[in-house]
Amino acid sequence: MAQKDTIIPVNKITLSKAIANWEAEHVGEKLADLEEVDLIFRNIETLDSSISSLTNCRILSLSTNCIKQMIDINLPKLERISLGRNRIKRISGLTNVASTLKELWISYNDITTLDGLNDCTKLEKLYISNNNIAQMNELNKLVNCVNLIDVTFKGNPFMVVD
Repeated sequence: MAQKDTIIPVNKITLSKAIANWEAEHVGEKLADLEEVDLIFRNIETLDSSISSLTNCRILSLSTNCIKQMIDINLPKLERISLGRNRIKRISGLTNVASTLKELWISYNDITTLDGLNDCTKLEKLYISNNNIAQMNELNKLVNCVNLIDVTFKGNPFMVVD
C-alpha cells in the first residue's frame, strides 16, 4: 500500500524569532557580529525592529521567506539586501541605507511600481525580475540611480512583446 503524503503546516515567524532561532542553532555566535547575515528559508513573515540589531551587516539575505512588507532599514554598513521569493508588494524603507546600498535583489515578488528607489543613488545592481511591473514609464523612477550597471526586469508584464 502506498504511503500518503502528509502536508505539514509551517508556522510563520517574525524576524526577531528567526534571529533567536539562528543564535540557538549557533551557540556562542551572535548575528549582530556578522557582516554577512543569511536568514533564507526561515518562514519569516514579518520584519520588525530587531533588524536594527544587525549593525555590522553588509550583506543581508532574507530570500525565500514569506515577507509581505518591507520596513525602515537603518544598517550603516548595508551594501546588499536580498529579498527575492517573498510576498512583497511595495519597495519601501530604504531611505536610511540609500547612501550605502549597492545591490537590491528583489525578484519573484508582487511589486508593481519602482517607487521607493528614488534615494538609492549608490545602487549598482537591481534584480527585480518576475514581478508585476506593467508600465514601461516606471523606469523613469530610476533617473537618480546613476550608478546602475546591472539590471534585470525579465518576467515583468511590461517586458512582454506581442
